[in-house]
Amino acid sequence: MQFSNSNNWNGRRSILDHIVIKSEINFLNSTDLKHHVNFTESNTNNKQEGENKILSAKEILSKMSGNISLVNFGVQIEYYLKDITNFFNQRSSSKLNPFVNFGVNYSLYNNSVSSSLGDWHTNINFLREKYRIEGAIKEGPGGAFAFNTGVGTRYKLSRKIDIVAQFKWEIYASDAIDGLQADVLENKSNETLTNLQFGLIYHLNFNKNI
Repeated sequence: MQFSNSNNWNGRRSILDHIVIKSEINFLNSTDLKHHVNFTESNTNNKQEGENKILSAKEILSKMSGNISLVNFGVQIEYYLKDITNFFNQRSSSKLNPFVNFGVNYSLYNNSVSSSLGDWHTNINFLREKYRIEGAIKEGPGGAFAFNTGVGTRYKLSRKIDIVAQFKWEIYASDAIDGLQADVLENKSNETLTNLQFGLIYHLNFNKNI
């Protein structure tokens, strides 16, 4: 949805000439998650059942991994620095139109947690102590709201085609997206997601002047 200063909407220039409301669907397909371990090992070691060795807490954590699939349904407001109608006009010499955006979306996800040491469902010792507590791991499907903001730009490639690039940051109203929600200091914050997107926009309304 575009607000512009065309004869059909608004006869005077205003902030609406710079705003586009956009719905979107994003799909994140089966992405692997890993711990990036970087801490000083403590004196606490964890003996694995059936193994003839002792593994440190750091080693156990480094063996843990996860997987997530996610679908986002949302709406966002884009504010363009240049007048939208003038930018779309065929006679305009402007090629770039930067924007900022704000939005909200609802995410459906499905996650899993695993360890290369073995099946932690049958041997809880394959997990760090903080993840052995009931409720510290939440696997399976779920849903959560998220808020996002970002910056980007459109580039007018031709009369009918624009290239768009944007960097977006999202924060979820949940700490269970990755499957880990242990009640410890390093796991207090809700999940966040950053991504860089590129797209191609084809204009369908060039059978008439805008």
